[in-house]
Amino acid sequence: MLAWIVQLGYKAGAGAAPTPTPAATTPTPAGSSSRTKRRYLVQIDGQDFPVASEAQAIALLQQARALAERQAEAKTKSVERRLRKRAEVPAVALKAPDIVVPFEFSAATAPLIADIERLYQRASMEMELRLLLEKQRQAEDDDEEVLLLS
Repeated sequence: MLAWIVQLGYKAGAGAAPTPTPAATTPTPAGSSSRTKRRYLVQIDGQDFPVASEAQAIALLQQARALAERQAEAKTKSVERRLRKRAEVPAVALKAPDIVVPFEFSAATAPLIADIERLYQRASMEMELRLLLEKQRQAEDDDEEVLLLS
């Protein structure tokens, strides 16, 4: 115990507390900076996607657009099957995904977001037209059957 006190720098008779030794500082690992990179969040239908730059945000939205094409077609088919059974064709509107980007990227990503929204609007219009044409064809077939039976 006495050796430990001497190592701390206690001097007998001085009555002073031991002098503190400076703490060893750990060096910063090579390759890392003291600043942290800013992470941005792109939100698509409530799901957050972290991106580090505008280019990554654009790449993410391009992937979302490709996925939106496939999903719009799948939604179109399922909704069309349900609506075929109705006597009247209702107005059809497929909901586009809600996309929120950081303000810094809004100018660069606005065309992609607008393109995704147009894609869903176009799919809705095409589906409604297909349903209307099918109802019209069914009406013509029914008219032909009535004429043949008369």
